[in-house]
Amino acid sequence: YIYFLYNYTGLDNMRNEGKLMRIWSKVPSAYQVRYAGVKGLLVAYPHDEIHGVTEEIVFTDSMWKYSPNTEEYKYIPLEIAAWSKPAKEEAYLNYQFIQALDIAPDDLIGLAKDKLNQIKSDYLTDINKAKKALGLISRIGDDEEDSTFATKLSKVLEASENMFTDKKVQMSIKSLVSKFILDMAKGRIPVSGSFVYIFSDPSYLFENKTVLNTGEAYWNNNTGVYAGFRSPLIHCSEVCKMNMVAKDEFWYIKDVLILNVYDDMLPRASGADC
Repeated sequence: YIYFLYNYTGLDNMRNEGKLMRIWSKVPSAYQVRYAGVKGLLVAYPHDEIHGVTEEIVFTDSMWKYSPNTEEYKYIPLEIAAWSKPAKEEAYLNYQFIQALDIAPDDLIGLAKDKLNQIKSDYLTDINKAKKALGLISRIGDDEEDSTFATKLSKVLEASENMFTDKKVQMSIKSLVSKFILDMAKGRIPVSGSFVYIFSDPSYLFENKTVLNTGEAYWNNNTGVYAGFRSPLIHCSEVCKMNMVAKDEFWYIKDVLILNVYDDMLPRASGADC
């Protein structure tokens, strides 16, 4: 499907095709896959157009965990275990991140108070305040179950305000908000950020040249200095500063953190989520 889109119009023309861009905006850029002896991450990348490599899927050497009988390949499906999703606005701190940040207690309490002040005591009697509390929880990306549930409850209230007084809805809202407050007491405080898939500069896999230079990283064309934390965080040395740069060459890769191949950012983040 992705291969077809590229060959139908080409990368440069694709941006001017409104219908194709609407389709492309819904197509994930990264996929966790299992296939025969392969385990790893695939990223949508037009290697045919850019590098002249005609294979539709390219596996790196490190993705091969073992080599099965080649005769069996045609009977083995390519399984997609998970895929990239639109990045959330916030992610939770945890005690490991807090220790690495060496943040002052008063500043940490201040972060929690900022969120706590957004949840009013009458959220179970005022539907607008309930919606605000649910919206706060739904923006957090690393607790998919709570975030999704909060989003569904918000949609229920949007569809019918009469549902706000339903006993089951009231209990669900109270349970989510109570858990959110209790989690902050344990150090799970929401901050600006997102958990994302990571990948090395794909151009280097095909040619001895790169798009990203030392110290550079790419994520959704954002710019500025970002902090990168892996989870679980074993040691504070695994935290790295990333100079996020805008690269037009990667405009079609969404919600995937692309790291350069020159410094140690990727090894420090490997073996865990980032």
